[in-house]
Amino acid sequence: MSKHIPILDSARTVAVYTATVASLLAVYAVPAIYFFPTASSETTFCTALFSRVGTAFFTVSLSALFFIGAYCCAATLHIHNFTYFFQKKGVRIALPTLVAFVFLVPLLTVLAHLSNADKSLFLFSPAVIYRMYAPGPYTFLGVFLFLLLLSALLKKLSPAFFRHRYDISFQKVFLAATLSHVVITLILIYGINTLPGTVETLSPLIGWIVYYGTGIQAYRARIFANNTCKPAFTWIISFIIFLGLFLTDFAGVYTPVFLTLAAGTGIPAFLYVGSLLSVSCGTKRILAQRAYGISYTAYIIALTVRSLLTPFDFPLWLSMGLSLFATIAYLRFLDEHLLSRIPSFKEP
Repeated sequence: MSKHIPILDSARTVAVYTATVASLLAVYAVPAIYFFPTASSETTFCTALFSRVGTAFFTVSLSALFFIGAYCCAATLHIHNFTYFFQKKGVRIALPTLVAFVFLVPLLTVLAHLSNADKSLFLFSPAVIYRMYAPGPYTFLGVFLFLLLLSALLKKLSPAFFRHRYDISFQKVFLAATLSHVVITLILIYGINTLPGTVETLSPLIGWIVYYGTGIQAYRARIFANNTCKPAFTWIISFIIFLGLFLTDFAGVYTPVFLTLAAGTGIPAFLYVGSLLSVSCGTKRILAQRAYGISYTAYIIALTVRSLLTPFDFPLWLSMGLSLFATIAYLRFLDEHLLSRIPSFKEP
């Protein structure tokens, strides 16, 4: 990744693995009654905790990936021609997205049905599809691919759009983006306050779009062009505060606002962590190269393993331990013998 901007490459690696871990938590972040004969207070508490923590870090890390991906997309459109752009993004984004939509999403739906004790749910009902599809990485890929196509269209309509346009500070970029996201979330709350679940779904999705646009504007301002930009540590403090407020859930219907604030401050927090890391050699470089393939397959592997363990009345801690061990072992085997050889998941 030496040809890229180090802080963005490192932050992207941290964000990918954070999103992967968050999606693995989602395997157990469901009402415990569905997967255990008796929903004890332990399983109910743990699954509720996993759900909130997983949601928070999945939302924040994907927001960071949209920002970083947009910055890199703008750079590619500015420097290279359309043929290069579509070849690169077609292999890396479009092909994995197509495979996911055609094969992996239906498989997730079947696993959800087999694992669910409530057999009254139809196999391909919206509830089952959303429950197992939304936490995975494939929604991210589909939305990102759509935004890439819009960016390419923008380049076609305005060839000079991605050139340097203005100077703006890092802080102003993220303050404006976060404020916009907060305002939109409040509009959603007041507009559809009878459906809080809808707000929790739409607000992160809109945030992805907002931070994608922020990444493009950051490239036009060349914020990271000289490799000297490093976010202040105060972003870390702000992120921890807003994350804590979201996890405590004391704000009721306004809780999604704190998730929005956590996402807006979490992106600079990831960038700050990225500025402290180097992926130039050794294990860190290998982790960076393998991040995409691992994140693409980890959730469906973990869900499959957990589904196989469902008939056994294991305690929660044992079930999670077995699932984690089997998932890591199989991921390592799959990565070494298959994923690292597929062009879509090779080093960009």
